[in-house]
Amino acid sequence: VSPGRTESVAAELRQRARAGTASFTGAPRGAAVYVDGRYVGTTPTGPISFQPGQYEAVFELPGYQGQTIGFRVTQGRDTAVDVSLRGLSATLVIQANVGGASVFIDGTFAGTIPNGTGRLELRDVQPGRHEIVVMAPRYSTYVTTFTLEPGRTVELNVRQSRF
Repeated sequence: VSPGRTESVAAELRQRARAGTASFTGAPRGAAVYVDGRYVGTTPTGPISFQPGQYEAVFELPGYQGQTIGFRVTQGRDTAVDVSLRGLSATLVIQANVGGASVFIDGTFAGTIPNGTGRLELRDVQPGRHEIVVMAPRYSTYVTTFTLEPGRTVELNVRQSRF
């Protein structure tokens, strides 16, 4: 531009898409969160900036079933994405020498040892510390404690002696 002259400038303005945010929470706390395959933090995250659009969040925590949730981010708004993760159950396998013996876990009847194989498999047992009692007429009562970890199988060998 020269002194004393006026120049025209043409400009085309387009509205720029403003970001929105998403906050990730869940029970239990501490789940890893991946959005469209990219790690973004652990629950609870607080607001994380995203361009407007549709996304997919994956929540993962050892001992729990992973969960995938679709969510939409809108410009200038916070989207709350909340999940309740379901704990993985465990399996208990009891190998016993007395067919027909009754099995109790934490005081609740859980099954009967089959004649022949002597093998009782109990699926979907909650992880944690438990007490098992195995009883049969004219045989000693077997009592012990054991710990089940999520998604794992524990095998117990039960030996009862005759009175």
